[in-house]
Amino acid sequence: MQLLMITIIAGVTDGMNPVAIAQQLLIQSKTSNQHHILFYIAGIEVTNFIFGLMFYYGFAELFSKSINTFQANLPYLWWAGQALLAIGFIYYGGVRLYQRLFQSKSNKLILAEENNTFNGFLSKKKLFLIGIIACAAELPTAAPYLAYLAYLTSLELSNVTFILLLLLYNIIIFNWPLYLLYIASVLFNQYLDKLYQSLQKIFDMMSHYLLPLASISIGLLWILQLSK
Repeated sequence: MQLLMITIIAGVTDGMNPVAIAQQLLIQSKTSNQHHILFYIAGIEVTNFIFGLMFYYGFAELFSKSINTFQANLPYLWWAGQALLAIGFIYYGGVRLYQRLFQSKSNKLILAEENNTFNGFLSKKKLFLIGIIACAAELPTAAPYLAYLAYLTSLELSNVTFILLLLLYNIIIFNWPLYLLYIASVLFNQYLDKLYQSLQKIFDMMSHYLLPLASISIGLLWILQLSK
């Protein structure tokens, strides 16, 4: 019972993430079917669960040691790989900004029509992938989850007990605010239309301008770091 209570407390605390809630509101405004948001939640659950397995069984530490070994033995190849990734970030952001700011009027009209077609129609596959990316980006800051995994590692648990606890944590407890948002969207969707319209404008601005600028900034900072 003590272990179960610790699991519930850690999961509820970890789930109270305002960034994740805001992300779901934005993404939920881009779905044609409110039930499809469950694929986004599933992406988060799968990523969190796999990370838990890696942490508990030492795969994360092994992966980190392998990266450090590769970096020590092949420093020039490691540097070149990072440089290519940085250039890729800059290229992607630059192309996106060029399309938005400097293309001809006719091409801008085509892009606007494509955006209107895309608007509200994130596929199940894309929702699942967005969930994976969103969760992976937040894992380094998931202090309650890391503390919970460290606590489980200190215990002598059977594999079945650990996996059941991890499933309970990730599938039921951790995502409780996201499930509440999903239920609210199903029951009160007509009242959320105005909110979704505002969120769609924010989402479009982010995808068209802020994300390309962020991509360019990451690439430039990465190159600056490599040049030191």
